[in-house]
Amino acid sequence: MARSKATSIETQETLDITVVIPTHNRSDALDLTIEHLSNQDFEGAWEAIVVNNNSTDDTDQVVKSWQEKFPVKLKLVHESKPGPAAARNVGAGAAKGRYLVFIDNDILTGPDFLRNHMQFLDSEREGWFIGRVVNPPELRRTPFGRYRDDIHEAYFLGLPQTGTVPYDGAIGANWAMRRDQFFIAGGFDESYSIASCEDAELALRARKSGFKTMFNADSRVVHNDWAIDLKTFLRRQETYSISTVLLWTKYGEESFQLDVVTQNGPINIEKDGFGLALKKSVKGVFAARSFYPMVIRLTEAIESMAPDTKLSRRSYEIATSLAIFRGVREGFLRYTNGTGKS
Repeated sequence: MARSKATSIETQETLDITVVIPTHNRSDALDLTIEHLSNQDFEGAWEAIVVNNNSTDDTDQVVKSWQEKFPVKLKLVHESKPGPAAARNVGAGAAKGRYLVFIDNDILTGPDFLRNHMQFLDSEREGWFIGRVVNPPELRRTPFGRYRDDIHEAYFLGLPQTGTVPYDGAIGANWAMRRDQFFIAGGFDESYSIASCEDAELALRARKSGFKTMFNADSRVVHNDWAIDLKTFLRRQETYSISTVLLWTKYGEESFQLDVVTQNGPINIEKDGFGLALKKSVKGVFAARSFYPMVIRLTEAIESMAPDTKLSRRSYEIATSLAIFRGVREGFLRYTNGTGKS
């Protein structure tokens, strides 16, 4: 298994928390993220590090414009290797905090964000705390936005609204842990060059290292998302699904995305059975380049004629399943040469 190249840089000064923010060409969102982070009601010593991951926009200028007015030290570092995994490792290596807090470049924090994380980090030495992510209210202004928010919130129904519980997943956009434990676990695996699965993979290794991944409902952030309409959401789901195959090649039956790979991978005559093989064949037809755009247009037409209905929501589900299928098939081409073998 490929491990990360994350290394700790020993420093004389030690702070309580370092917030690490990887970013790539989202300077407008990053500006808001830094603005919200600047309003922390936190009495401890902390810093923030922005890791510019090959941005070609005005990211550096945005960070530099904040450096003089940010309430604590705001560092700007660069990482050329693509992907948030590599960028987060570089930020962690430059950190001076006893604790690392990772957020994304489109995350809006409240004043109590660091205080809430610190409370639980101090109370549970072995805990890696994954915070709650919510969508902005504005997302619900459109039929598709309401669908997206509903399925997002449904994921959290079985989790508490306050306090912490053991949690087998990971949310890299709101995650806090001890810095020394981050390096003991090996940091993020930099072979994940897409922003997907790298957090779940590290969480799996953290648990294997004896640490506890915990869900912290009290640390809530807002996701200032870019994929707010059907087309951008489908594009992201397709891209994200590529990495599910990489995770599967590394962990096989242990992969939390095993079902996604099994349901969308190349047909396996010995294992699939007639029903699944037929389903994959049908998906293959409608996910093809010649048909897929028509599926999207049909879904948009249904949304226009019958918004917020079972029919429109079912059409969203079908379009999303085809996007995932396309991503998984691309993942097999990238990581298994299309063989379907891990």
